[in-house]
This record gives sequence, structure tokens and C-alpha cells, in this order.
Amino acid sequence: EQMEYYDQKTRSKKLGSAVKFEECLPLILNATNTKTIKKLFSPNDDDTSLAIGHRIVLYVTTTKVAGEVKNCLRIKEFSEEKCPVCGKVILPYAGKSVAQIKEISQRNLGEIMCGECMKQKAKEKNKDE
Repeated sequence: EQMEYYDQKTRSKKLGSAVKFEECLPLILNATNTKTIKKLFSPNDDDTSLAIGHRIVLYVTTTKVAGEVKNCLRIKEFSEEKCPVCGKVILPYAGKSVAQIKEISQRNLGEIMCGECMKQKAKEKNKDE
């Protein structure tokens, strides 16, 4: 959804993408998070409204701003599917979405698993060959 916000750098009102939560204020998306939303929910379209109704995970990480390391919020795909190998929830890994991780592990290793287990199994497989 598009939402008006105040840009402190330019001291002007702007229009940007926003994520609305059920019980809190909306979050204005920066360019990085807008790209993530598009990649997850509308890879062939610029329409971020295709993300409406989908669940996401917000997490804190760091980024460099004007030479300083600052905390920032990032978005990743939500998943409830658990890895049959380790029992942890399958999350995006190494720049790949949950769907991509599942597809790659199934194709290369014959079963669906999380990124960490896939990495470990691939090491073991290469060791045996």
C-alpha cells in the first residue's frame, strides 16, 4: 500500500510503500525492503499490493550509513515448515527464498531441508565421492 511520510533528509512529504500490521502502526518500507517484498510476492511485477495477506518476518540487522554501522529492520519470508533433518523452521538462506531452498534441496539431495542442513549434507556427499 502507498502511504505518505515525511522525509527528514529532504524535509518534504513523499509517497512510499508501507506494510500494515494487525495491531500496530504501519512500517514505511525503504528501497531494500521494498525490493524484498517485490522479490517474494511479485517477482514479475512492481505491484507491492500482491503482498497483502502474506506473512513476513521482521528482523534486526546492521547496515552502513555514511560510514557508520547502524541497526536496521529487514524483511524475510515467513515459513512454518520445519526441516525434517534438524527440526528447525526452514528460513531463507544465502539469498535464496524458502521455496528456492526447498526446490534446490529436493533436486540435489532428494529431500526437503533447511539451508544449514543442505550445506552440511552437500559437504558429506562431496566427501563420499
